[in-house]
Amino acid sequence: MIDTTRAGLLAVTLAACSAPAPIPFAQSGEAAWFAVVQLDGEAVTGGTGLLPLAESAPVYFTDDAIALGWSAAAIDALSPPERGVLASGRLRQATGCEPRLPAPSVAVRLTNGSAVDAVPPLTAAWMETACPDVDPSDISVDVECKLFRCPLTVTSPARCRYELELDCELGRMNGTLWPDGSLCLEALPPLACEPEPPTPPRAATYACRAPEACVLHAYTGSEVDLEVEEIRFLDVEPYSPTPSVIGQLVLPPAASRFFGYAHDFAISNDAVAISVGDGRPFDGCGQVIDGTIEIYDADTMTRTASAAVDGCVQRIAATDDGFLGFELLNGRFFLSRIDERGRVTERVVADTRLAPAPGEAPLLYTIDARATYFDVVGGRAVVAVVTAMPRGTKVFTWDVANLTPLERAWLVDVTVVHGARVDDTTVILGDNVKPRVHWFDLEAGVVRDFVQFPPQIDREDHVVSDVSWTGDEALLTLSRKNAGVYPITRAQVLERTVVFDDDARPIATLRWPGTSRALVAGTWSLDQVNWPASLHELDLETQRFVPGRVPTGHGAPGRMIADREDRIWVLLPWDAKLLRVTR
Repeated sequence: MIDTTRAGLLAVTLAACSAPAPIPFAQSGEAAWFAVVQLDGEAVTGGTGLLPLAESAPVYFTDDAIALGWSAAAIDALSPPERGVLASGRLRQATGCEPRLPAPSVAVRLTNGSAVDAVPPLTAAWMETACPDVDPSDISVDVECKLFRCPLTVTSPARCRYELELDCELGRMNGTLWPDGSLCLEALPPLACEPEPPTPPRAATYACRAPEACVLHAYTGSEVDLEVEEIRFLDVEPYSPTPSVIGQLVLPPAASRFFGYAHDFAISNDAVAISVGDGRPFDGCGQVIDGTIEIYDADTMTRTASAAVDGCVQRIAATDDGFLGFELLNGRFFLSRIDERGRVTERVVADTRLAPAPGEAPLLYTIDARATYFDVVGGRAVVAVVTAMPRGTKVFTWDVANLTPLERAWLVDVTVVHGARVDDTTVILGDNVKPRVHWFDLEAGVVRDFVQFPPQIDREDHVVSDVSWTGDEALLTLSRKNAGVYPITRAQVLERTVVFDDDARPIATLRWPGTSRALVAGTWSLDQVNWPASLHELDLETQRFVPGRVPTGHGAPGRMIADREDRIWVLLPWDAKLLRVTR
């Protein structure tokens, strides 16, 4: 706030003057601060500093002088210096990227009190260093015309001054941060851009015509404000998959969400159940002999129970009064009922051909048979199991009440890697072969619709790492080539969006309940050992990421679940942690 205590009447003189006159709006309540400037046509040729209107005296003026007024809030928003500096900092016309005062709330001619429709932009010397403290690393630029991240280098040669260099052959810009937090950018050839009105929280928006048509959005800070709490369910060293598992790659591995120390988790009422391995890191159930179901209270995040299980509970899902698990035990798949203490109370064979009895023809799998999707939808337990010969996916459903089998479907040449509930009769299944998304009818056991990616999406070395449902569309996430989040309707794949201010590859996505944002969990590595995990947010209305990240630990995320308090839980199986995230 500015100190406006009375310090004597102030008189204002503007060269060869007429008789003194009062400020026309001194008693109107329209302004708290004023200045007088002299115009020569449309150019400002002289001006006073900013003065408190409560202490104004009659002023001397020329015929082309105008009085300008600003509200206290408008000036306070600039975090201005003390009053003496304001008074001595004479106003002048601003050009280029010089910081400028907000438009005055009132402007009148001193000769007759008539309103002035337009006032040139104004600045003062004190504004050159009156910007907020913004570290160069906090500045980011979202490049709309690119389907991949354009790295940005930012340096600050002086206070409130920045030099930006955008990769992707776009070029360089000089930036000036204004007192109100706006960022003014001056493009250096060959980059040619014109400013457009930015929409908050953007600090600047520019439409560029060279070297290519492109819209740039600049930000000066993080817009991701999350509270993250964690449960560390094992005291172990973080796991990193070895080259023998993923090859000489520094991108998230194809099955990254199924590696680590835990298989899956679910939330039933106030109970959180985590299917944990035997304390050793794994990249499949074939390496785990047994494990435990760890139960935590969703509010206090304290462990309330732990129960040993004989097999590998690959997937777990919530029911009204507990959980169901999809379990690999002695080479056979079982559907297991689990109570809120983590104990298996009932177990039925999931499918005889899936795990054949003597004399039955088996279905063939990869070395580690894996259930890639498992959930409870509309009273049905639904599981997708990938098979190797013939290549495809078996989809099974059971009645949750009595664990009796319902529909079965065979999806040929489809590798389902993730799925999500649309409604009580429909799930969407992400396919890692094409890639594509299938709308699967649970009652009929058939695919009703599918949307395939356009030909320009490179199908070599892509990895479908997640598919989720927002209520309006599917969000499919690719995490290697063409990495990003793709909104998908039943008719088409919409434009990809990427994390633009960080190297993280999106892995898992889930809409925040009741909001227009989605939480995105990702990871990235440069050396196959360090895999920093982070949380980001996607604006579902603009289909763009917002700037900012929250570091969370190590490795790729597993399942993400929203609880009844609208918190999102994120499993970090490589780090043996479960996160509770609140907006």
